[in-house]
Amino acid sequence: MTTSEFFLLALGVVFLWELYAMIFVNRTIKVRGSVPYRGPVMMIVCILFSAFYLYRWGVEKETVICVVAFVIVTLLFMVIRTGLTEYGVANNGNVLAYKKINYYSIEDGVNETNVRVRFNGTRRELVLLFPKEQEALVEAYMVKNEIPTLDGYRDKKKNSDR
Repeated sequence: MTTSEFFLLALGVVFLWELYAMIFVNRTIKVRGSVPYRGPVMMIVCILFSAFYLYRWGVEKETVICVVAFVIVTLLFMVIRTGLTEYGVANNGNVLAYKKINYYSIEDGVNETNVRVRFNGTRRELVLLFPKEQEALVEAYMVKNEIPTLDGYRDKKKNSDR
């Protein structure tokens, strides 16, 4: 199996994952958020990787097909929504269930129009941006699903250690 064939196979798997996310996860988002800097970072990675791939393996039919497929997969990745669903926090097609979230915290966002929300899960932490006017809605989802704030989580831990 050549490098191009392996790469196209990997892109095919990623493409199927993206289709799943666009069809099944996107429509479950109730409160839309965004991943900080996802757009610019993905574009930079796409350009650098494409240039490296063409430089490393030359401009041939197979490599151009690989680069075009990579660009398409990258653009489709940008269509996958992020936010809160009824059953968890969706990020890039993955959903972190509310029962796996230890606590959340809300801070100032990257500008005056949004807030940064950190969701600390049992195995990972997610950071999403939400419009400032949706801050109360995000908090309502957390209260509904009994997710404590960072201070509430610390108090709970402190009381359970006694």
